[in-house]
Amino acid sequence: MDLAGQFFYAWPWMGLGMAAIMLVLLFGTDLLRSNSGKRWLDPVWLAWCAMPAYLVHQFEEYALNMVDGSFLIIDQVFANAGSVMDLSNLPLAYFPLVNIALVWIGVPLSAWICRRNPVIGLAPYGFILVNGLMHCLGTLSGMMPLSLNPGFWTGTFLFLPLVALVIYATVRVKFMSGGALAVALVSGAIAHALLGAGYAASAVGGPAACLILGAFAGVSSILFAWLGCKLFKVWYESPAATAAS
Repeated sequence: MDLAGQFFYAWPWMGLGMAAIMLVLLFGTDLLRSNSGKRWLDPVWLAWCAMPAYLVHQFEEYALNMVDGSFLIIDQVFANAGSVMDLSNLPLAYFPLVNIALVWIGVPLSAWICRRNPVIGLAPYGFILVNGLMHCLGTLSGMMPLSLNPGFWTGTFLFLPLVALVIYATVRVKFMSGGALAVALVSGAIAHALLGAGYAASAVGGPAACLILGAFAGVSSILFAWLGCKLFKVWYESPAATAAS
């Protein structure tokens, strides 16, 4: 197996290692905080929490659900989406690409920006909300049996409580308005929708179009949240400015 093939199977395990490091930084240091108050009410801390949460989710989705050397979630995409569109041009590289673009690049970049703009910083939680609801409701509705729903446990019992915590922190601390929170969550939800569009892009524009759209989807919530702030003039406080005052 060449290096690319090894990476295709190794990246979820690499992510799990990064998640362990992130958890140490989040709970054992103050490096990823914007104030000395309660961690779970700090928007910057919450923004960084999205990274290990999604890394653990990816580990469950991929590494813990393999059948005969194949990732179950990829088989499910080809079986389900492939029944309504032509996925013959969808490259397997799309799956690690979009996941890495989102969690290794998009989420930490959003968290870094969160010190100035919590709307952008917490936008990945819209992505997390949609993903968690799809996993949870898919099985609870009977449309997706638990055995064919890799990611159900972290999607339901990690993602959804984290989104609830973000909403609670916003209401409790009031570092941004309800409208700003809506912009953040909708921005992430739109980014999630681009994942499905990536499948369609492979049928229309071939592998290259699919990969480009997938890479963009991973970081797009930043752009959508920034545009939302400009268009709707939502109110938010800069955690960095608040900490300095």
